[in-house]
Amino acid sequence: MFRQGSALPIALQAPHRYKDLYTGEIAHQLMREGEYIATAWNTIPRYGKNKRDNFADMAHLENTIFQSFSRAFAQQYPTGMIVQIHGFAQHKRKTRAGRNADLILSDTTLTPSQHTLNIGECLKSKLTEFIVRIYPYEVREIGGTRNANARDLRTHGFHHFIHIEMSKPLRKQLRKNKQLRMFFNSCLHSDTRI
Repeated sequence: MFRQGSALPIALQAPHRYKDLYTGEIAHQLMREGEYIATAWNTIPRYGKNKRDNFADMAHLENTIFQSFSRAFAQQYPTGMIVQIHGFAQHKRKTRAGRNADLILSDTTLTPSQHTLNIGECLKSKLTEFIVRIYPYEVREIGGTRNANARDLRTHGFHHFIHIEMSKPLRKQLRKNKQLRMFFNSCLHSDTRI
C-alpha cells in the first residue's frame, strides 16, 4: 500500500501477518493513522502444513518481493527507515527478560544505533503499561539478527531498519486502542533525521 501525497520516508512491513496475529491489521491501521509512505504484508501463510515447508517467510527467505520492495525503498529514500513488526509468545521465551517483555526493539545488530535507542526510550515513555526492552542491552533474544531483509539492506549500505517484536497483549491493545497507536506512531515519526 502506498500513500499518495506527502508522507514521511518510513515504510512499515508485517511479514508474518497470519502467524503473528493482528500484525497485518495493526500495520494497516498505523498506515491509515500515521504518516508512512508505504506498508507491505504477506498475502499467504508463512508455513505450509508443517514448519519444514517454509515457503513464504518474508523475513527469512532471500530474493523475495519483500527484499525487492525494501531495496527499492532504500534506493528512493536512502535516509528513510523501514520498520518491520512481528509478534511473539511470551511463554516461549527462554529468559526472564524475554518472558516479561511486551515489546523488543532492535536494529538487528549487536550495537544499536543512537536512532534505535532514541525510539526505544520514546516507546518506554509512551507505552507505560507495557515493558519495552532494547536488544541486546536489556534482552538477549529475538533481536532479528537473522532477518534476511535487514542483512540484505546492510549489504547495500542501508542501515535504518527497525525490528519490533510485540507480545500478544500489546498487539491486542494496539489493534483496539487508537491512542496507543498514536503514541506508537509518534515515536516512529519523532526522528528529525528522516
